[in-house]
Amino acid sequence: MLVIGTKFHIYKVENGHEIEELVGFIEEKFEDEDIQFNDINQNNFRGFLFFNVSTPVWSEVISDLIGEQHQENIWNRHSSYILFKSSGENIYVIVGGNGYRYIQDIIEKDFGLNLVPKLVHDGDNVIKKGC
Repeated sequence: MLVIGTKFHIYKVENGHEIEELVGFIEEKFEDEDIQFNDINQNNFRGFLFFNVSTPVWSEVISDLIGEQHQENIWNRHSSYILFKSSGENIYVIVGGNGYRYIQDIIEKDFGLNLVPKLVHDGDNVIKKGC
């Protein structure tokens, strides 16, 4: 179930790619950056759930206040995802968290702009208000 307030982004992958090629491309990026990831291959989605671990910017401040003995417990884990889905001859990618960072070189930059005219018609109020 999709929860209200949940944010995700969907993009169209540039033509000429295969899903397994894209999966390999992303895996290489993860390995280069030593990113922990889980491979996803279910419900007609192919992709990754991945995790970035970092030290918060405030870690030095808290260490100064309470001592360095707690330093090993001060870290952030940020979860993200990249899911590829084919539809006909097209491949789409759904991302959340930091997923966009890894797909920006393979997506159509104007996908949203090309989609809006198909969803909004000349007589719609949103067009009238904007003019």
